[in-house]
Amino acid sequence: MRQLSEIDSIRHHAILSSMAGFPFLLVFALAWSAAAVLSYLVPQGIARWVYPFMGIPAMPVAMALERRLGSVRATGPDPLLPLVLQIMFVQVVAFPAILLVWDDSPHYKPVAFAAIVGAHFLPFQWIYRTRLYVVLGVVVAVGPLSSR
Repeated sequence: MRQLSEIDSIRHHAILSSMAGFPFLLVFALAWSAAAVLSYLVPQGIARWVYPFMGIPAMPVAMALERRLGSVRATGPDPLLPLVLQIMFVQVVAFPAILLVWDDSPHYKPVAFAAIVGAHFLPFQWIYRTRLYVVLGVVVAVGPLSSR
């Protein structure tokens, strides 16, 4: 067995402690599904707020689930944490895309969100060493375009 480099060792610990992001994928898949259903059940004036605010309750639930299910406890500060946080919150930079469709074409807001989230998944492939994030990135970003 080959010796792991320092970055591979750090990455391996991150995979084990976070279950390769599975709790976030699970919680946000449920939250996005609920937002999609809810957007058809509430008036259009309220529906436009469902997607932007669905992350508020989902994020702490996902974090708690990750801590509960992680197979390795963190022994100290995670050196990948700053990188992961930057990847997670880079979506904020893309938020103006949502504002472009907010009033003129609110039915395209889920498509704009999907494009941002799809691009957000791609860097996690490097961190967690799984092709799942590439597949999710493409499917999430392109999937809504095929429904219109």
